[in-house]
Amino acid sequence: VYARDLRKWLIIAPIIGVITGLLIPAIALVILRKMWPAVLAYYLHHHWAIVPGLVLGFMITGLIMQFLTPDPDEHSTEEIIRSYHEHRGDIDMRPFLAKLAAAITTVGFGGSAALEGPSIYGGGAIGSWLWAKLRRLYALDERDRRIMLICGAAAGMSAVFRAPLTGIVFALEMPYRDDLAHEALVPSLIA
Repeated sequence: VYARDLRKWLIIAPIIGVITGLLIPAIALVILRKMWPAVLAYYLHHHWAIVPGLVLGFMITGLIMQFLTPDPDEHSTEEIIRSYHEHRGDIDMRPFLAKLAAAITTVGFGGSAALEGPSIYGGGAIGSWLWAKLRRLYALDERDRRIMLICGAAAGMSAVFRAPLTGIVFALEMPYRDDLAHEALVPSLIA
């Protein structure tokens, strides 16, 4: 059974890792290389614009979350944890792009939120989405969707912070308070 599962994860986990490894750094590049240099330069030359700039960014984020997502109060890591425990790893992909856009506007305009939320959410959502696409092909069950969610979250953390072991440990302990999601260790390491 373990060998069969390992063969499955040797195929699925790299797919999760590659897709997450392309998307999450792209978001970080948009924020850190495109938005922040322009925003920071403007803030440094116009100190009076810092507070209005932050308010503008938060207003855009609020509008995105209010009108383009079903639950504006649920976001990033919180949604991944809730999905893991209450929805068997299933994440609604309809607001995926809107939530990533909201993260970009929050951080891009100088908000204090960091990149770990969007990276965990983005990777976890990719893992959950891939489960729906690959479940018939690889005979995946509900337990596998939760593992794929954690694989994506670990890959997202690893991609944005360039710290693979930290990403894995964080993603494995994220769903629990005093324990690790042991079943996801090898797939997360591969992703």
